[in-house]
Amino acid sequence: AARALLADVVALHREGLCAPLPLATQCAASYANSRGGGGSPEAALSDALRQWTGAIGEQADAAHVRVWGPRSDALTAERGEGEPTRFGDLALRLWAPLLRAEAVDFP
Repeated sequence: AARALLADVVALHREGLCAPLPLATQCAASYANSRGGGGSPEAALSDALRQWTGAIGEQADAAHVRVWGPRSDALTAERGEGEPTRFGDLALRLWAPLLRAEAVDFP
C-alpha cells in the first residue's frame, strides 16, 4: 500500500512538472479535511475558496499570482472526474491518504 501511495505522489509531482496544477496547499488540505469528515463537495469547495480569496488568502501568494494571475479562478476552472473540480480531485489525491493515516492523541 505504501508503494502505491508513494507512486501516486511521484506521479502527481511529475504532472506538476509538465504544467501548473490547480493545487494550492492550504486550500487543498482544507478541502480534503472537509470531504474526509463527511462534508459535501460543495461545502468543501466553499471552505477552500474562502481560504483562497480571503484577506490573507493563498490567491495573493506571489507564486500563485505569477502562475495564475491576480484574482484567479484556478480552483474552479477545470471540471473533475470524481469531484466537481480538478482541484477537488487533486486535493483528495494528495491529502486524503495522509488524513486517513493521521492519528491525533489528546493527553
